Amino acid sequence: MRKEALKNRRSMSHEERALESKSITEKIISSNEFQQAKVVFAYVSVEDEVHTELLLAEILRAGKKLCVPYIRDSKNGDMIAVELRSLNDLVEGAFGILTAPPYEGKLQEISAEKIDLIIAPGAAFDGEGHRIGMGGGYYDRFLNSASKAIKFGIAYKCQFFASIPVEAHDKKVDKVILP
Repeated sequence: MRKEALKNRRSMSHEERALESKSITEKIISSNEFQQAKVVFAYVSVEDEVHTELLLAEILRAGKKLCVPYIRDSKNGDMIAVELRSLNDLVEGAFGILTAPPYEGKLQEISAEKIDLIIAPGAAFDGEGHRIGMGGGYYDRFLNSASKAIKFGIAYKCQFFASIPVEAHDKKVDKVILP
């Protein structure tokens, strides 16, 4: 199912991705969960994922604290949340994914328990909030550590399925946001 969803996502045109990403962003920023959140964790999109540039900019514009993923240890699948103060500060991190830099010489780690809203990517989602990631388990572990946060999964229409298989370690999101 991961392969099918990723094939679907890659077959979209740039214009389709841009339109669907804009619609998803508008739904998120108009949600009560977003309006009430003070600390938001969101990924920095790569390649053909749902584009998050507009969302990240809106989080900062709204005066919310923005956290992005930082891969602390790729061998153990250890991902933490670090504060990003400006989109201009983004630097290349593990796997070529953009992340926040150290400020004043150190990373500004934000405890997962302080996050109000998480925006999570995935290869596939279903209506029950089940997600299939990219296979590394980074988000499953991170979502588990952020027990107080509301969790949104975001996906293009072609990544949504009636039902997807789940395993014991797979973590659900509270809501799937589609265009």
